[in-house]
Amino acid sequence: MRNLASRSAEVAREIKTLVENATKKANDGKDIANTMINGYGTLNENIQNTVTLINSVSTASREQQSGIQQINDSVNKLDQQTQQIAMISSTTQEIAEQTNSIATEIVKNSDEKEFEGKNSIKAKDFK
Repeated sequence: MRNLASRSAEVAREIKTLVENATKKANDGKDIANTMINGYGTLNENIQNTVTLINSVSTASREQQSGIQQINDSVNKLDQQTQQIAMISSTTQEIAEQTNSIATEIVKNSDEKEFEGKNSIKAKDFK
């Protein structure tokens, strides 16, 4: 009987050791699971931050594109106005040349004609 009691005590110690090891491993597993849950929470938070950043970049990109389009429209308008000014300038130059030619012709005709007071007329100085 003593042998049986001794064997029972030894088996009880082995079972106790097994249960303690199993409990320790279960607690370690629980700690690992909690660490993983916390890690997934942090990962989810980082994913949300990344999505927010991507949305911000997307919004800024659309705003930048709109700004570039406005600049492009302004440059096109300036180009049109520059072309109009060039045409007006060219027309003004032609008118000035024609006016100069007419004035030269009038002066030439006046010089060829004889009239009273011709020699007493003085040209106005436009300087």
